[in-house]
Formats: sequence, C-alpha cells, structure tokens
Amino acid sequence: MLLGEDGANLLARSKPIAFRAHGKFWVNNHAHILKTYLELPLGYMEAFFNATNLAAYVTGTAQPKLPQGAMNTIPVPFPPAFEQERIVAQTDGLLTIADALASEVRRQAIRGQRLRQSILKWAFEGKLADQDPSDEPAAVLLARVKAERNASGVKSKDKKRRLASRVSVET
Repeated sequence: MLLGEDGANLLARSKPIAFRAHGKFWVNNHAHILKTYLELPLGYMEAFFNATNLAAYVTGTAQPKLPQGAMNTIPVPFPPAFEQERIVAQTDGLLTIADALASEVRRQAIRGQRLRQSILKWAFEGKLADQDPSDEPAAVLLARVKAERNASGVKSKDKKRRLASRVSVET
C-alpha cells in the first residue's frame, strides 16, 4: 500500500491518501510503502488511513509532512479477520456507489448547462411561449417606458438611490 507522506491533503482530505498498489511500481520520496503481515487485508489498512485524522502525527505548517517515525506510532486497531473483511467489503461497496454518484452528478451538471444554453437561445428567439400577435413589439415597449421615465423626470440612478435609502431605513 502507498501512503502519502506530504502535502495539504494529509490534513484537508479532499482526496484519499492511501492506495493499494499491485504489480511493479516506482515510488518517489513522497510516499511511504507499507506491507501488511498476518494476512491483514491491504483494503483494511487503506480504509483505516483514509478515514483516520492524522493531524496529531503531521509536522510542518507550510508543507504538512507525515514522517516515518510519526507514522510508525499511529495505533491501528486489529479487529477479528472476519470483521476486517466486512469493513473492506462495505467500504469498497460504498466507494463504488460514491464514484457512480459523482459520475452521475458530473453528467447531470453538463446536461443542465446544455439545457440552460438551449433555454436562453429559445428565449432570445422568442420560442419559450406562444406569441400573442396583438402584443406590441419589444422596441415599442422600451420606447414607451423610456418616454414615461423622461416625462416623470426621474432618472434611473436617482430612483436606485431613493430605493436604497428606503431599504436601509426600513432594515
């Protein structure tokens, strides 16, 4: 198993810090390599380290680091083998569900963005609602509003200031 040795993720945990490694791999000096003994499942250790708050074992402020000496002092509970296997199975199952949900959220976010663009396009094309032929064109409406504003002598900035002062007095 590979365990991250440094970086803000040791404390923030936006991503896992422990990973099972299989086959041949090359590791730089930013990870610890852990092997298990006594048939302890790697999945159990992975779940343990990814769920454990390591703040008490991490040194450094600008660049958090989990030195080997501190890592070696972390107490790891050893439940019976059947319980370890159950923990691994349940964790793997939940992570699979979480990955599927994250993928679906990303897919729906993209779909939502596309729908938003389509709705805006339809709105600007006047296709969101049936048009009443007796309605005046937008240009005529805007000209009428502008004329009414000019006739009243109120400028939009003055109106905004008055509204803002009324809101601050009422709150």
